[in-house]
Amino acid sequence: MSGQPQHAGSEPRMVAGFTAYPWEHSLAILRLTAPLQQAGLQFMRGGDYDRVDLEAVSCADLVVIQRDFPRYAEAYDQVTSRARREGKPVVYEIDDLLLELPPDHPDRGIHYYSQAAFPMLRAIAEADAVTATSPALCAYLRPFNPHIYLLPNFLPDTLWKTSRPDGNQANDPVVIGYMGSDTHRPDLELIAPALEWVAQQYGNKVQLLFMGAQPPAVLSYLPQVLWKQFDQRNYPKFVDAFLKEKVDIFIAPLQDTPFNRCKSSIKYFEYSALGVPGVYSRVAPYESVVEHGASGFLVSSLDEWKQNLAVLVENQALRRRVGNSAWENFTTNGLISTHAHLWKEAYAQILQGNEARQADDLQRAQTIGRISTQVQTWVDELNGRLIEKERALEDIQRSRVWRLLQTAWGIRRKVSSLFR
Repeated sequence: MSGQPQHAGSEPRMVAGFTAYPWEHSLAILRLTAPLQQAGLQFMRGGDYDRVDLEAVSCADLVVIQRDFPRYAEAYDQVTSRARREGKPVVYEIDDLLLELPPDHPDRGIHYYSQAAFPMLRAIAEADAVTATSPALCAYLRPFNPHIYLLPNFLPDTLWKTSRPDGNQANDPVVIGYMGSDTHRPDLELIAPALEWVAQQYGNKVQLLFMGAQPPAVLSYLPQVLWKQFDQRNYPKFVDAFLKEKVDIFIAPLQDTPFNRCKSSIKYFEYSALGVPGVYSRVAPYESVVEHGASGFLVSSLDEWKQNLAVLVENQALRRRVGNSAWENFTTNGLISTHAHLWKEAYAQILQGNEARQADDLQRAQTIGRISTQVQTWVDELNGRLIEKERALEDIQRSRVWRLLQTAWGIRRKVSSLFR
């Protein structure tokens, strides 16, 4: 296998991708396999999680590292070392501001990305280029790596097959729907009072349908609330199920935070694919795609949420008109087929050597890399000690002495209770 890029100075033909997610997951499909295949590029799966196939690096013209794959430090080092040795550009791909989760984000509460934060920062700094999904996210990442490309989120044509909505259909009761993962719990809490008001105002004329995220606790007593578990870990199955849902109005609340301003507008396209009008928070991801009153509604306060939902509940003709406009927007602007050339063009520029690293870029990347390695070593040591303590505790709990002590304590509690 040659140690030089196979198509230097020309368009890329083969891309190898490495991800920390199953290949049928929405993140792998939306950001790797679907856009590249639609662009006419061959895509090679670089393995599964930390089990990597380094031959994929050798066969490819360009290597893509996705999100928190660098949490697998040994696998990441193997992939990037092979790529550097063979002159293959490395691209880091990210679609969320994972380096700074807000305090109330559920993933921050369980420290899901905490251990991966420094490895991800290292990968951003070391990469020949970075791709991200929104202008705000690109702006945030640019100080760490100036070679950054905006590649927005779009929906795969092969999965999102829809037809113009039938304006004569309407649900009774009117269904107000939300679709999203449980990470959006704080966003739903933001508008829970408005949803409670709508449910009380219209009674059995409306139904609140939550797909994925659980309803806010304050709504749990309402008979109109329905919750369906949606799992995007198998994205084709998720899309198939979602497209069958009967919804009259969609909602997309987002707190106005730096984290949310870095998000993409993909939920707008997902909702619009069903030809359903939506009410959206007036924040960056939606302000760029929603024309208020024409292809959706933008709101900033609880009163505006109440007013716009009330108007839509009461006006079927308005729902039909805005839903149809949203569907046309989706078919024109929301499908990967219309934008797949962006991936091909970005990768061609990277491959052609336009991303020559400056000395200060390399120094910054190397500094972050050393810090990341130091922190990772410390975390590994702590994990090792924790495992040793857990094993020692298990040995104690399985011992005969421990069982005798438990028996003795039980007898002592019973005797003590007799003298109270």
